[in-house]
Amino acid sequence: MATSDDIQASGTPNLRTNIVVSPEDNLYASTYWPGNCEVGQLTNRGTAQTRQVGQDLRRVYVDQLGFLSSRLDTEDVYVRNTYMTRTKMTAENFLNGLYPLNTRAKDDVITLNTYPSQIETLALNTVVCPNLTALYSLFKATTYTDKIKANYALFSKVNTIMGWNKVPTYNQTFNGDALMPRYCNKLPLGCSAQDATLCLTVEEVLQTGTLSSFIYTGFFREFPQAELAKRLAVGPFLKTFADSIRTTVAAADATNTQPGHGHSSKKRRVRPFELYSAHDQSLDQILSVIAVPSTPWPAYAGTLIFETYKTADKKDVIRVLYEGKVVPANPKLNCTLDACPLETFLKFIESYVPTDIKAECGL
Repeated sequence: MATSDDIQASGTPNLRTNIVVSPEDNLYASTYWPGNCEVGQLTNRGTAQTRQVGQDLRRVYVDQLGFLSSRLDTEDVYVRNTYMTRTKMTAENFLNGLYPLNTRAKDDVITLNTYPSQIETLALNTVVCPNLTALYSLFKATTYTDKIKANYALFSKVNTIMGWNKVPTYNQTFNGDALMPRYCNKLPLGCSAQDATLCLTVEEVLQTGTLSSFIYTGFFREFPQAELAKRLAVGPFLKTFADSIRTTVAAADATNTQPGHGHSSKKRRVRPFELYSAHDQSLDQILSVIAVPSTPWPAYAGTLIFETYKTADKKDVIRVLYEGKVVPANPKLNCTLDACPLETFLKFIESYVPTDIKAECGL
């Protein structure tokens, strides 16, 4: 095993990632891969959308509140994305909106932190935890299959029109992922190659998207063992998240109580801004813990924001915003998420953290 001194972050300010799909020099590109992008790659609209989110948050946390400095301080920002290319692209574009180049020093470097895919916790990971794997398989064989059967006519039409009947990974689970970009980018929704009058409607595409997301929403809400599913799937990230909040708040409190801190150049906060660039499913599994079950599936460039405050009477509270609105809290939380006592919130999410990961996962 390499030591931390042997492994350092890669990348330089002068390198840029480019995904190449060229039929001229790649035989597969002209036959197997007729498209012009990678699976899940952001479109130009997607990059502009995530950059806009960064700009919007800059107006709030820099311009209005002065919570973050107007020029980038790399010690104030922590970024983590998953191993999927699109989450890296999302983070990059968001940061270009939050801190454009003219707000950065020439040698400023923001590190994008990524976990190995085998132990990723920001998204559903059924590989590392055998008991979670078994639980997910049971869900797909029961609750999920029942949902598919109840909507057989729609799935059958979609698969016939799109030619997915013989592609198992698409003919149920991912057809929504493939159709929604067409709808959002105002592209043709699809008609049958054999019958030009057999076409998909907007309503059918939207319904397909909703049904496709049930592979995740149903696991954490309608599956009889949903609470255990949340513990094994979401719990590991909630530990990271809760620990980070506790560390930041404790460091801020310790610094603020030092004599003369108001005139010191020493930082009063530790990592006041953290960005987790993940997936719609990542947001949804967190919402399955803290929000009411009817909370809608995250949209493209959806945001879930956690803000910690200290009230006038020196009490720590947390506010949670989903798409700019206060999250309707899970009734079990026993507080509202416009100003939930921080310790109440942290203890609640920590109740989903496995206490013995080996035993609970069956490792």
